[in-house]
Amino acid sequence: MRVAVVMAGGMGERLWPLSHFYFPKQFLSFSGRGPMLSEAVERARSIPGVQRVYVVAGSDLKDGIQSLLPSLPEKDILIEPAGRSTAPCLAFAAGVVLKRHGPDTTMAVLTTDCLIDRPEAFDRNADLALDYVRTHDVLMAFGALPHCPDTGFGYIEIGPVRQNDARGKVHHVLSFREKPDQETACGYLESGRFHWNTGLFFWRCSTLLAAFDRHAPEFSAGARRLARIEDPTRWEDAVQQVFDGWPQISIDYALLEKVDNLCAIPAEFAWGDMGTWEALARHSSPDAEDNIRIGNTISIDSRRCIIYNGESSDIAEQVGKTGARCDGSDPVIALLGLEDLVVALCDSSLLICKRDRVQDVKELLAKMREEGKEEFL
Repeated sequence: MRVAVVMAGGMGERLWPLSHFYFPKQFLSFSGRGPMLSEAVERARSIPGVQRVYVVAGSDLKDGIQSLLPSLPEKDILIEPAGRSTAPCLAFAAGVVLKRHGPDTTMAVLTTDCLIDRPEAFDRNADLALDYVRTHDVLMAFGALPHCPDTGFGYIEIGPVRQNDARGKVHHVLSFREKPDQETACGYLESGRFHWNTGLFFWRCSTLLAAFDRHAPEFSAGARRLARIEDPTRWEDAVQQVFDGWPQISIDYALLEKVDNLCAIPAEFAWGDMGTWEALARHSSPDAEDNIRIGNTISIDSRRCIIYNGESSDIAEQVGKTGARCDGSDPVIALLGLEDLVVALCDSSLLICKRDRVQDVKELLAKMREEGKEEFL
């Protein structure tokens, strides 16, 4: 059986203030085809042979998810009692899949914060990935060709071809390096051997649990404990207890950097991460001075800036339109003689930072929590 798991937790902190607690990035639309969460679920349903789609998210997002996805059964929304990054999220999902469908179930893991063009190529690659993991004890990732030395991505070193057919190529992975420094990322780009990790994964449930057994046994133990729960009245308490025993760590650090059975398929579709302001800029058109201007903005002698003025709900119609006007953006943002900044006014909050610090916006939000400014998050 094939199932898909859509990871929909988190606030999208690196995209603050466009993404915030009351309107997280999952509910934003960058393509004009609807919110990213809706796109991700439709993408999951389009994969050949997928019979069930699960969405994993925190309880604060449940009402929004049900409103966006009325056809998704409530029991297929898996509620995390705490946001603990992707390793706990996927161990939780594996426990549910093990309980409901058994260890031989193949799982496609999708994120909500990416744009994918050529969906027919995605479906073709995904079909190959699910076929391959069904008969091989491997974890599978999709890799995207890097076009710059971005330090916000994991890097996959592509090795020999294991399978090649009309649906794509399966490669053995020589190494996985999570978020390198700038110098290392430049070396990866120059070598031509590395792909960005897209965060799109495929595996058999039993293979994932075996990898956890070896490298992070607390996760597989918790997942199997959940799979043994028979009394539905005990479910929420059991989930809470299991999460209390799990550390906050990504699947990249918990497993992918450590395993020796990782494979990858170079993506034959265009992939774009939408998790940061820099990512948004890559999908927008610059003006004559290489500024990305969205909303009511003006600039003189300012270069390579990202300027956003509007509300979270405005973004779908504005990406890719230089200097577009967002409805409801009463003030104007005016820049004079500035370079390489992000200036974003959105829903009563203003962010100003250097473009090379957009990966660190999370630190700024942590400081706001320390100072009691949670209402702006």
